[in-house]
Amino acid sequence: MTSRDALDRRPARQRILVLVRAVLVVLCLVAAFVVAMPGSARAEEVRWTWPTPAPHDVVAPFDAPDTPYGPGHRGIDIAVTGEGAAVHAVDSGTVRFTGSVAGRPVVSVRHADGLISTYEPVAGEVVEGQTVRAGDVLGRITPGGTRSHCAQMCLHLGARRAQGYVDPMVLLGARGPSVLLPLAHHGAPGARDAVDAGP
Repeated sequence: MTSRDALDRRPARQRILVLVRAVLVVLCLVAAFVVAMPGSARAEEVRWTWPTPAPHDVVAPFDAPDTPYGPGHRGIDIAVTGEGAAVHAVDSGTVRFTGSVAGRPVVSVRHADGLISTYEPVAGEVVEGQTVRAGDVLGRITPGGTRSHCAQMCLHLGARRAQGYVDPMVLLGARGPSVLLPLAHHGAPGARDAVDAGP
């Protein structure tokens, strides 16, 4: 091999070395992004505020149905101090419905991210189409249907998007490690929570 051949091969080796280094840098960046993802996903999940003042005693947790029309609990039940307790919007949005569904007073709010929050039994103090901010009073707990749903006075808080129901506890930041929500996991409205089917 002549000295000229050695010189011709050296740039090729340098190019390969540069390429290998670039690939390693990209792989390191991808790995760093994947490691950081759970924390940032959790920050996105925790975006709702509680609709009632503390303490937040959840007397019935979310229980996704196995099938779209199967039994389950498509929301959470939060103990409240009694009739007339104020219920606040969990996030900013537009009032989608206020009225009665299956004999129970309901308020629902559509949020900018496509989620719909539902509150029952709540006698609404807002009107359809009204813009609300997080923390605004939507209405007050009324006895209509409360004791048939809970063993005590409670607020049923539901969360849904077009694809199905979501556990409100994830949005409130009160449940374990970060979990990415599936696009279509939870079932459609069923008999137990028919209230969520309308508003």
